[in-house]
Amino acid sequence: MVLSEVRVREFGDLLRVRQAIALLIALFGLLLSVFSATYGGQLVLSPLIAVVLMGSAGVMMGKGRFRSLRSFLMLVLIGAILAYVLSPMVGAIAAFLPPLTPLSFKLKPIQKRPEEGEERREKPRREPTILSIPFERERPGMIIICSSPKEAGEAAVRFGLALVGAMYKVVLIDRSGSAVSRLEEMQIPSRIVKPDEMELLYPGELKDSFPSMLASLLAPLTGAIPSLLANVARSGKWDALLRERTTPEILRETLREISGGETFLMPDLMPKVGPLLIDLSGLKSETSREIATLLLLLQVLAIRHQDFVVVASLLRPVQRELMRGTGKDSILQLLCSLASRGAIVSTTFEVEPAAAGCFPQLVLFHLINLPSNRALVEMLRTIDPSIPGKVNKLSDEEGLFIAGRPVKTRKFKLGEVMG
Repeated sequence: MVLSEVRVREFGDLLRVRQAIALLIALFGLLLSVFSATYGGQLVLSPLIAVVLMGSAGVMMGKGRFRSLRSFLMLVLIGAILAYVLSPMVGAIAAFLPPLTPLSFKLKPIQKRPEEGEERREKPRREPTILSIPFERERPGMIIICSSPKEAGEAAVRFGLALVGAMYKVVLIDRSGSAVSRLEEMQIPSRIVKPDEMELLYPGELKDSFPSMLASLLAPLTGAIPSLLANVARSGKWDALLRERTTPEILRETLREISGGETFLMPDLMPKVGPLLIDLSGLKSETSREIATLLLLLQVLAIRHQDFVVVASLLRPVQRELMRGTGKDSILQLLCSLASRGAIVSTTFEVEPAAAGCFPQLVLFHLINLPSNRALVEMLRTIDPSIPGKVNKLSDEEGLFIAGRPVKTRKFKLGEVMG
């Protein structure tokens, strides 16, 4: 159920009012800093007030950064030092700009248990952004490794909605359909589409390489003849595969579900406010969802997206048994390209280490079956010998974030990723 147009307009109006108020505060703070620079000897507190106003305006205009009291006070302290040592204008600008820079994605930290005898305080309302996990660039490239397909799907939805809450532009490929109700609970407008509304054979920037990539991605998963898949990709129509007697039944069934209606390119479906949610829950089988997810991710690559983050769970195509064949190079090209432009992909412990290596950031949850994937364990040890031990100590509701050079790890709770 798509949220009403009225709610979309109201949400957009609210954002515009917020931005207008922030601009007025920034303008007043800037004028006060200029006034302070001119009459600084007579107005001792005016540089500090200007820094606070500019810092507040920056936080209001930023994407969820510096909103904790601790980080805001640090921002004001640095700005105040610069204001009194150098110039009120320098301090005010220094407080205004950092919240506007896209440097972090937020998770909530684990709350420490109260010591014996210490009063239990009422838990504050959960926010989606407190613990800072810095990205090397504005758009995250992250793989999330879970114990089961169900947990992987849940993690994709949680992290996708966390990005939405932090004002990122998001394309969320939802296998279970759970994101729809959560968006409504969060009162966030969105556009919800089915896979048969998406154009899945657009070659775009991939041009002549599109048919071979599509064939090498789908053939290992479906058992279809690669040359037939490539011919269909060149023609831009699925009809030949539906007529072909050698087409595997699972692929034929999937194509009937995802084709036949009027289709649109992904950028044309992006809403002005809120995420684009592609609901795969209506497809009959898990294999059909895998096929649809691969085709959607290939479309993201074809359109050379630059202004949104794609979030999806991908299971069998990145498992070791399927990546030993001819499709390995194509799946690695797909994943590495997506990671470099902005993508969060969740999967299970059976993932091929080379696939995980495409992403600069890694999240691991409690993996009771981790020892069965020796290659993945060895990869983690090469990153940091202590990581497998840390993963073994995680509870069912905890995750371990890994990124950076030198490597840094942070522990957090899955239930607190999303507000």
